[in-house]
Amino acid sequence: MRLKFADADDEREAAFLAAVAAGPAALPGAGIAFAEGGKRPVLGTADVVEAVLRFHGAPNALIHDVLKRRQRRPDPARLLAAGLKATLSFAPLPDAARSRLMLIGPPAAGKTTMMAKLAARGRAPLATVFSTDGDRPGGMEQLADPMSILGIEPERLDAAAEAMPETAGAPGALLVDTGGTDAAKGFEALGRLARTLAVEPVLVLPATIDTDEARKFAHAALAIGASKLLITRLDMARRLGGPLAAAASGLALVGGSVTPHFAYGLKSLGPDALAGHLLSLAQRRASGEG
Repeated sequence: MRLKFADADDEREAAFLAAVAAGPAALPGAGIAFAEGGKRPVLGTADVVEAVLRFHGAPNALIHDVLKRRQRRPDPARLLAAGLKATLSFAPLPDAARSRLMLIGPPAAGKTTMMAKLAARGRAPLATVFSTDGDRPGGMEQLADPMSILGIEPERLDAAAEAMPETAGAPGALLVDTGGTDAAKGFEALGRLARTLAVEPVLVLPATIDTDEARKFAHAALAIGASKLLITRLDMARRLGGPLAAAASGLALVGGSVTPHFAYGLKSLGPDALAGHLLSLAQRRASGEG
């Protein structure tokens, strides 16, 4: 038998760390002992799920709604997935061969890489790709490099355009990459452009974003007609409070990027996958890896 020590502020936290480190399917509180003879606390499934969500910095209202399902699910993974499914909205990844999308979000959110990932999922006819990021040094080049591999030549687009470019009416997908912008004033202009092009704005946020910032961008995106959320850098984030806050604001989680390579690594993000990732990150923390 191997002994493992956890550094915790109190017995309840120690029980949480030990239970999560044992794996999502483990019985909460099983196999926990205390060096100074303290009484082992009773740690239920709901306690583990609550601790996981608080570890990530999830909004209190989301935690409350998820825990409403605690009587129906015997283990943390199933309880968390059921609660997320009932509380948040989820949508499938867009059909890249037919979608008309505009990616919006803060600077350095990974929109250009996400654009390339979406285009790489398409089939003939190839997507028509525009970018409003032509004024930033290297902006067009950053998009053009992966697009050239796909046989797509992106076109510059004025963010203030009031008429649809002729090529925007071509068959197949239409994907619009935008420069990073302020959530308040910048999104208003992008909303007008989205209506001009008849495209759907989709918010892109990095998994590492601050909770308050994520909520601010989510509300601004909703105000211009966005309804979906794509997450980047899931392979880099240790906590997902920001994406959870954005989703709790009313955006449907669509998918997440787990690698910077443009040709793959874009995964659907349903309730089971999200619950597994949340638990996995908490388990790393419990194991001292994160």
